[in-house]
Amino acid sequence: MLLLYLSLFFPFTLNEYWFVTCYILLALFAPYIDLLINQLSSSNLKRLVIILLLLQILPLLLNKIINQLLLAITMYIIGVFIAKNSDSIKKLQMKQVLFAFVFFFLMEILSIFLLAKIGLDFNSLFHFTYFFGAIVIAVPLFILFIKLKPFSNIIINSISKSVFSIYLVTEQFNMRNIIWNKILNINEYEKSPWLPVYGIVVVFCIFCICILFDYLRRLIATGLWKIRFS
Repeated sequence: MLLLYLSLFFPFTLNEYWFVTCYILLALFAPYIDLLINQLSSSNLKRLVIILLLLQILPLLLNKIINQLLLAITMYIIGVFIAKNSDSIKKLQMKQVLFAFVFFFLMEILSIFLLAKIGLDFNSLFHFTYFFGAIVIAVPLFILFIKLKPFSNIIINSISKSVFSIYLVTEQFNMRNIIWNKILNINEYEKSPWLPVYGIVVVFCIFCICILFDYLRRLIATGLWKIRFS
């Protein structure tokens, strides 16, 4: 119980929100990582990226070797590698990048069913998607958006205000258990061929509900602020 209360006051130091924790740590380490990268030649940087990618395969086998901070550092260095090779990236055609994204995404879905066939438990199947699978999907998606022309959209900007709030709600330990185990009982669908479709629908619904609650929260907060200082 004490640990629960401590996690409420210090959520980013007790593994409550690992993604944000890694982001904060990465921001602290980034200047030193840049110093290392700037000392590497193009070929050595490429070798470093390959080594880091290979390390991300180990969680599939042992599930405890690679931590999330190393994953964040890997993605950061891959981003630097893409930036340093921007001329080559620009030569890629949109259809090539889109094909790579769709291909790796389908391979990821296929890997879930294949790993289920050999007897891995449900949590281990999706633990794999946090590492190597997530990287090979994220890289072409990142390149795809780099190649798109810059644009601004009021709907996207409005929704983006609530994304962090959605993350805080859905990744809170108790809420995560309530949503996925008690309300949705996702484990019942782990061997269903409709699992990807079910997952997309569920995520979309959770997203919409959380956006609505966050919008109401902002309205209430704005109203209270005006009353307080009127």
